[in-house]
Amino acid sequence: MYNKKLFVSPEELKYLYIIKNMQRKDIADKYGVHEDTVYYWLKKYKIRIKKVGRPRFSKLINID
Repeated sequence: MYNKKLFVSPEELKYLYIIKNMQRKDIADKYGVHEDTVYYWLKKYKIRIKKVGRPRFSKLINID
C-alpha cells in the first residue's frame, strides 16, 4: 500500500527521469511511492513526459 508523498526537488526528478533515463516505475520504487505519484509530479513540475509504446516502423528500418 502506498500512502507516501514524493518529496523530491524538480531538479532531482528531472535528473533521474531525463538525464539518468529512469522509468517512472523505477523512480517510484526508489522513493517508495506509486508510479502515478511520480507522473503527477512530473506534470506539476512541467517535465516533459516520455511517450511509451512500440517504436514506429520507420525507426526500425536502417535507411542509408
